[in-house]
Amino acid sequence: MVGVSSLIGTSLTTGFIWFVAGIAAWVGPALLPKLGHRGTGIAGFATVIVGLSHAAFALYTARPYILPVAAAIMMWGQLGR
Repeated sequence: MVGVSSLIGTSLTTGFIWFVAGIAAWVGPALLPKLGHRGTGIAGFATVIVGLSHAAFALYTARPYILPVAAAIMMWGQLGR
């Protein structure tokens, strides 16, 4: 991962991203009755677009510390729908 140079740092960053994704996988189905299938899908894809935009901004401005947050946002959107 860009900006993470050690094995421990990579493992902790990946663990953080999957922790956020696990919360999303638990919360997403709870929102399904309220939003419906279509609403949950739209919200998931919108969240992934926001995460990709954050990642592009981080790479464009050479701020690699934003990338793990962008990856967590993308995982939230993908697994939450």
